[in-house]
Amino acid sequence: MISTPSVTVFIPTFNYGSYIPDAIESVIRQTYPQKNIEIIVVDDGSTDNTQEAISPYRDRVSYHFQPNAGKAAATQKGIDLARGKYFFNLDADDIYMPDCIAKVVAEFEKDNTVSQVSWLRYRWSGLPSDLPLAETYYRRHGTVTIIGNQCLGEYLAGKRRVVLGSGYAGLTQILQRQTIPADVDMYIDRYLLIICACYGNITLLDDVLTKFRRHPTCFSEGEISRETTARRAQRYEMSALGVLNASRNLPLNRRALKLMELFYMEHKAEAERLRSHFSLETISSYTFSLSVNIMARPLLATWKGYVWLSKRCAGQVLRVVGLRTVSS
Repeated sequence: MISTPSVTVFIPTFNYGSYIPDAIESVIRQTYPQKNIEIIVVDDGSTDNTQEAISPYRDRVSYHFQPNAGKAAATQKGIDLARGKYFFNLDADDIYMPDCIAKVVAEFEKDNTVSQVSWLRYRWSGLPSDLPLAETYYRRHGTVTIIGNQCLGEYLAGKRRVVLGSGYAGLTQILQRQTIPADVDMYIDRYLLIICACYGNITLLDDVLTKFRRHPTCFSEGEISRETTARRAQRYEMSALGVLNASRNLPLNRRALKLMELFYMEHKAEAERLRSHFSLETISSYTFSLSVNIMARPLLATWKGYVWLSKRCAGQVLRVVGLRTVSS
């Protein structure tokens, strides 16, 4: 007998009324039994036509509106409400391929040590004439299951890519163990990966199961001004700090925390650069130092590499922009 446990598909949205019907339709068209799929939409204070757009699906969707509080708060609400064994995240402007849920659940059910499954996506504009471009992060190794703390360490050190956004699902009971701080903000997906990695293993699935829509209003896409870039950099900086602070309460090893400190320092340095008007010489020195810092991150896979990077590259970056280390 094929196991068909219940799943929750969580769709967070903010002013994506023009896209969310496609997301909901993609869940309704799944090959997985519909009676086992719960759809939760958390509307984070939309002011567009979102409520009108989902009205035809109100008999199929559990809709919850909240005053604008950010994706982290919306995700916490979705996790609190979830009744499915597995928690799928589907951004309101993306869509699932028809066999997405069936394939992901099969991976979970194969191995009860797996706490998160990540899969590949198509990058696509939504236009009929645009052929989707598939991500290829896992193609050299195929589907693989990795011990959680090992996968997290490789991911933080820049040695391995883990798809997040609309490309992951987690074990609900593990996600419900933690309360998500609101200041995690833009790095909510990263924080959920960290939680899952602390309590289980991660499967990287070599299948393209999501269409990731690229459009001008997408936060990670589109052309923006220098001022907007600076504001986003500051928001990412504060989100990185939120993840770092929240992670101190999780059972992470020392190296993982040091990697996250470096991740935060990179964001702080970038935000400081955009907030300040450095001379060309200073900017050139900063850019070189930060580039070396980022490229050298894989060295942190070893303790000796961490010591070398801490004393050399990371210290140089901080000296150039006049920052202090997060912790000793």
